[in-house]
Amino acid sequence: MTDIPVPVHAVGRVGMVAMLQRVKPEDVGKLVAVRGPIGYMSSLADQPTAVFAWQVLVLGHAPIDLNGKASREIVVADRCLKPVSQIEPEQVAALAVARAQLDLDEALAEIGRYLEQHPMAPEVFEASVEAAAEQSLFQHVLEVVPLAVALKEIDFRPTSSDEHCVWCGRRREHAEFWPVSKC
Repeated sequence: MTDIPVPVHAVGRVGMVAMLQRVKPEDVGKLVAVRGPIGYMSSLADQPTAVFAWQVLVLGHAPIDLNGKASREIVVADRCLKPVSQIEPEQVAALAVARAQLDLDEALAEIGRYLEQHPMAPEVFEASVEAAAEQSLFQHVLEVVPLAVALKEIDFRPTSSDEHCVWCGRRREHAEFWPVSKC
């Protein structure tokens, strides 16, 4: 294999983990590992000039769909990579919200397809939704979480930052604080 010169201004580096950007909305935020340089390609650009490209490995459980074919190894333009060390917390939060919205839209479309094939009376549908909500609630209740996380979820906060802090919560019927347990 010939050595392909990498431009000095290139974002990517072999072995780097990066986030995809400037790609299809459903692929924005996916993590990839840069495998090697491809060189300059004109087919990846929406302009007449060629762009430098990398072969990358898609990380995570879901491959990327390219023209109806799922693929783990793809070629991307250098400008579509953002090193994970440069991702801002606000961008991570925005990506999480966008991903959740895509997942919700996909779930609603799946429910719509199911209901078209299996029509339900409104009462049966309501009962099914309630049963699913109860099942989800029970699964959430059975999750094992650290004590500090559980206390924070029910509005308890540590009163100090030292090792002998006391967790306090606000009584809903009264506006006073009361101690719960020691850390």
